[in-house]
Amino acid sequence: MAGGAGRFPTASAILGDVTEIVRNIRFGCSGRLNEVCRREKAILPIEEVKTRFFLRLLLADKPGVLALITKALSKYQVSLDTVSQIDLKGGDAELVFVTHVVREGNMQNALEEIRGLDVTKEIITILRVEGVA
Repeated sequence: MAGGAGRFPTASAILGDVTEIVRNIRFGCSGRLNEVCRREKAILPIEEVKTRFFLRLLLADKPGVLALITKALSKYQVSLDTVSQIDLKGGDAELVFVTHVVREGNMQNALEEIRGLDVTKEIITILRVEGVA
């Protein structure tokens, strides 16, 4: 007599069933949601999308640099949630920011201004932080 599919395949199948049940409850339906992908949906221009951002900047480590960066951000209504500085020695500093929710267009405008500052050596990382509003 066979022992069945085994512990892990059975657990996977059960989790798949639970996921489908939750999806059905959430969308108020029963069965598969095959038609969802065929519905017409409006797509926002990327400039209008609102999200948070994670930024890493390589900057000159001297007085007034943080003020220049925050001035550029505030000009485009970019509000900061967290700020952290890492001293890299040798006259450079790495600043790490997480923003509050902001329009993509505002963020891009602020980044363009930051790129043009004499104190900006590199914009190392720009990541959208999804699902956290």
